[in-house]
Amino acid sequence: MHPYEALGLNRIINADGTKTVLGGSVMPPEVVAAMVAAAGRYVDLPALERAAGKRIAALIDSPAVEDAAVVCGAAAGLAVATAACVAGTDGARIRALPHLDWDGAKDQVVIQRSHVTGFAQNYQLPGPRLVTIGGAAGASLAEHDAAISERTAAVTFLGGELAGNARFPTGARLAEVVELAHRRGVPVIVDAAAELPPAEHLRAFNELGADLVVFSGGKGMRGPQSSGVVLGRAALVEACRRNNAPGSAIGRPMKVGKEEICGLLTAVELFVARDHAADARRWAAWTQLVIEALEGADGVQVERIVARTVAQARITVDPARAGIDGATLGAQLAAGDPSIRLGHAGDALLFNPHMMGEGEAEQVAERLLALLQAVPVTA
Repeated sequence: MHPYEALGLNRIINADGTKTVLGGSVMPPEVVAAMVAAAGRYVDLPALERAAGKRIAALIDSPAVEDAAVVCGAAAGLAVATAACVAGTDGARIRALPHLDWDGAKDQVVIQRSHVTGFAQNYQLPGPRLVTIGGAAGASLAEHDAAISERTAAVTFLGGELAGNARFPTGARLAEVVELAHRRGVPVIVDAAAELPPAEHLRAFNELGADLVVFSGGKGMRGPQSSGVVLGRAALVEACRRNNAPGSAIGRPMKVGKEEICGLLTAVELFVARDHAADARRWAAWTQLVIEALEGADGVQVERIVARTVAQARITVDPARAGIDGATLGAQLAAGDPSIRLGHAGDALLFNPHMMGEGEAEQVAERLLALLQAVPVTA
């Protein structure tokens, strides 16, 4: 029996994407095998961290990615990257964090208000305060300039540089922010946790000049869920390692094990070798299957959308005609066995095939139709 079933938990069909609450992704067998192999032997962990980081940087194959630090998730990566910008490789300062009580300590991180998510707290773990700028539409370059001072440890940016498809509003493009920050002697950290696909993002933010770019290892790369990677300039990446486990540092509670390091390295190897165009075609086909299945369903409107290059379906239900609203339909899908999880956007449901397996799109379409047809028709 599967361990989840032994605990009374139903199987889940994930049509919601790379969501941490659903386990992020499903690891390929090669990643699992690498973790099992790593678990069977001892290793000098700092040496493994450095060797794996150099190998990951070489796989990405961009002059802008000089080195990589493996961390225990993207949130940990933001904290460790900030610590690197605050304390560098100075042992006394590393051990002092989160108390920034030395002369000239940089105790501020600049962030656009529109980029403050639930994960922005991680910038503050090593000690700095957030300096939020701008409004709902983001912050202008002038607002960035006014916020940067001798107390600024880093300027941050929240992924999403796809033209016309930025998920978080910004009043200035990343390249502009980088140029300004560097002119003021300040590094830039990019939170790109969920920004794969497209595959080009694995090097794009660094090539736009960002000093440290943080990705989740357990989302688009399909590595261990409790893994992540910080990519960037060699000196700052080394500072990330010094501020991380296994040393006595702010990152010690965020320890990444030998199993996750080897699993993530294998995931990166597979990711850079994937046929990403074939992935996109497969996702588009699964989305089209759901769209065609729901065509003609009374009170249901389905449209094809594209988010981060993944074809998806937006399903809007008219309760007056369909006899059920979108929230109730989504809850019924989730309550079934297997439990089907769709995303939500206001009153609409979102079908996202990114993390799905073969045959699951058909199951989603069949369950949607069955639930819609089971609603009593009122006169």
